[in-house]
Amino acid sequence: MSYLLDELRHGASEAGISFQELDRDTTTALRMQIVTRFTNGKDDWPIWERMGIAGIQNEEAWRWIVEFDPGPVLLVFNKQDERQAARFNSSAELVRALEEAARFEFYICDPGVRYLFCYNHHRYLIAAGAAKEWLREKVKSAGLFAEDISRLRSLISSFVRGPDRSIERANEIELLMNRLVGFHELADTVVALASYRPEGGPFLNNEQQMVGILQSALTLVPDLEAPPKSDR
Repeated sequence: MSYLLDELRHGASEAGISFQELDRDTTTALRMQIVTRFTNGKDDWPIWERMGIAGIQNEEAWRWIVEFDPGPVLLVFNKQDERQAARFNSSAELVRALEEAARFEFYICDPGVRYLFCYNHHRYLIAAGAAKEWLREKVKSAGLFAEDISRLRSLISSFVRGPDRSIERANEIELLMNRLVGFHELADTVVALASYRPEGGPFLNNEQQMVGILQSALTLVPDLEAPPKSDR
């Protein structure tokens, strides 16, 4: 049960970093704060699929936490993997420790649990709470996947307008959504597309159902050509 904490200890030692190990009772209370805030109280780990989040698949994205919050951070593991959490004096120190450790799935939050990051075994950095819009804006401002995002908006809009609502067109959208890893909230739409047949059928989405699903999905895909919103 302590393998991951041992690995973290090793990484911190190699980096010359010290951190505080939270006891089990404190960690349990922290996990309850997290699930209450981000998963409507469902204490079933891993929780990243239920965080109501945005995410990006990038092997280096876990380092970005330093840009978002340079202050003290808490590192939390899936509760079946490790019973204790850890507190670092800064996100930079956490990143230095993780650089020296083996890769594992983890969660990062601030002591006030205003935000939550997860870096999972699929190499997604997933953000919720106060970090959600920050991650979206980082992806957008960096121009990551801009061509794919624009293409996806075009394909969805074309499907909604019709008349081409063929399986081939739906497959094209599905494949692009699978490649477009910047927006984890599209996962349910990918599942719906895989169950699409224009004529419908048992456990299948028909043409009109798919139009409604894709209209909703379009609101999750940023319009990169839209003028920036005014802060006023």
